[in-house]
Amino acid sequence: MVTENSIRQQLLAELAGQGYQGRIVSVHRVQDLAQELETHRREGRFDDTFDQERLTRFHFTPPETLPDVQSLIIVAVPRPQTQAVFTWHGQALPLIIPIRIKLIK
Repeated sequence: MVTENSIRQQLLAELAGQGYQGRIVSVHRVQDLAQELETHRREGRFDDTFDQERLTRFHFTPPETLPDVQSLIIVAVPRPQTQAVFTWHGQALPLIIPIRIKLIK
């Protein structure tokens, strides 16, 4: 018999088999994330440029096409860091290049 729990377990096992980590969480956790980010903003924990370039594009409400969504599937995909080394006035300056994530709308 197929149950919700067996489907969850199968999905997470499939993700793990591909080398990914996954979790299924309540959609209400999105509001928790929004509140936590706002707290960090108020407390000045984010550089203004970082906040504008990286965080303002997030939307914390479900899309109109999914008004009754109950859960989210969160997947972490390992990616090696990309690093470049620049030389400035004879000094080597390593720089880790941030990844750019395309959000699905």
